[in-house]
Amino acid sequence: MDFDYFYNREAERFNFLKVSEILVDGEEFKGLSAEAIILYSMLLKRKGIGSKFSYIASEVNKRLFGNGSSSGGASTSSLYRVRKSWGDAKSQKGAFRSFENAKKCANANLGYKVFDAKGKEVYPMKSTSSKSIDTLAREVIAGNWGNGSDRVNRLRTAGYDYDAVQNRVNEILSGKSSSHSGGKAIDTLAREVIRGDWGNGQDRKNRLERASYDYNAVQRRVNELL
Repeated sequence: MDFDYFYNREAERFNFLKVSEILVDGEEFKGLSAEAIILYSMLLKRKGIGSKFSYIASEVNKRLFGNGSSSGGASTSSLYRVRKSWGDAKSQKGAFRSFENAKKCANANLGYKVFDAKGKEVYPMKSTSSKSIDTLAREVIAGNWGNGSDRVNRLRTAGYDYDAVQNRVNEILSGKSSSHSGGKAIDTLAREVIRGDWGNGQDRKNRLERASYDYNAVQRRVNELL
């Protein structure tokens, strides 16, 4: 049986480019463009190109691994990640080089925050204001913080926990804001907890719930007072 030869670039029809899986789904490479991934894969395949055009290989490595500075790229170590919490990697909505874009993503997804490469929560910033959740909730009801996404953005920009404020708003509007079947106000219960009247840890939680009180609401007030 005779086989014909391949001439010129005909053999390239049977060449395939291998792309490392980590470049596609690796968390640290989520900010890479498809072009950068393909280019780097080509350089890995054709090692001769890397040695012949060392500048190209150097620039690609900089953009992939952040080794040194490059006028057109940014280190993957500087990405801002949008998640519910740093430990919940599966909740990640995206990784951004632009802090402003990361904030926009967080604002569009309730309960999400922005973390830097070290896992520090950088948005929304925790407020140092003396306003309590209860005060903020009543301001929201009065219309002082706007509505819808405008309210979300304004509260978060000011460093407040939007979800906590909204939960309190819901409690107030549903009539669960001041007291429970036991007759004691949340503020009174919180001060009793601080004195140690309700125990600690799981014991405190169990005792409050057995008495038909909202443990989470009481604990939030405790945190505000402390």
